[in-house]
Amino acid sequence: MKGRNIALMIYFSAFLIMAGGAKAQNGADLYNQYCAACHTIGSGDLIGPDLKGITGKRGQTWLISFIQSSETMIKDGNPEAVKVFEKYNKTPMPDQPLDNSEVEKVLDYISGQSSSDTGMETKGQTNKPGEKSTFNYTKADVQTGLALFKGTRQLENGGASCVSCHTIKHDAVIAGGSLARNLTDSYNNMGIPGIQAILVNPPFPEMSISYKNHPLTDKEVNALTAFLADSSKEAIYQIPRDNAKYFVITGIFLWMIFIGIIALIWVRRKRGSVNDAIYNRQIEIH
Repeated sequence: MKGRNIALMIYFSAFLIMAGGAKAQNGADLYNQYCAACHTIGSGDLIGPDLKGITGKRGQTWLISFIQSSETMIKDGNPEAVKVFEKYNKTPMPDQPLDNSEVEKVLDYISGQSSSDTGMETKGQTNKPGEKSTFNYTKADVQTGLALFKGTRQLENGGASCVSCHTIKHDAVIAGGSLARNLTDSYNNMGIPGIQAILVNPPFPEMSISYKNHPLTDKEVNALTAFLADSSKEAIYQIPRDNAKYFVITGIFLWMIFIGIIALIWVRRKRGSVNDAIYNRQIEIH
């Protein structure tokens, strides 16, 4: 019995070691998963700063803290963190679920790439914050993007529609979810490369989980990019729907139906008891 328990412990320990090894990732994998959507290494600013040489500009302790929770540092008033936040359109960097050793792997990878001749390029053009990139689209692209955003057209790989978590100032869109940011100014803040980078490789934990097994196709990325770009440009002319009055009217209508059903049931209720009916028949006989 004792030998059996020891064997089980050995098997269990081996399983934990294998599971830990499967979870372990190198710096390149971690960078591509958590950083590549918003940053490049040597190819210019994207949503966030170009990371080439960043390990020589900032101390490792500061970088680890910022990567793990930039929002905490900003709220605490760290001057360098606030400076970065304000420079890049006050777009918050999501807190990353990385421990110290994982962040160190990422920093080592960035340091290694920074010393090489070629930087890590990101899909699409790179641009400075606020700089607008050329992106040609048609009205049909915008309409397709609108349908995908609202969910009236299903995403090819079965992902959730954008309106589930986001809202946008557009007179054809009912107010959406409040879990994530309002996307009205997404084009103004991030430009085409930023939008496409996030759609292709979502850096935000909730979005990454949602689309991990349901990636967007290239056509869907282009259509949604067209819709977001057009919406940002036309936001001043949009009058968002106010559906409050329709909800109130619908509520009153349903309430009236409910009261009517109750009234019908009340009118058709049985009056008096069985004993009363028997008594009344006996009185009539006599």
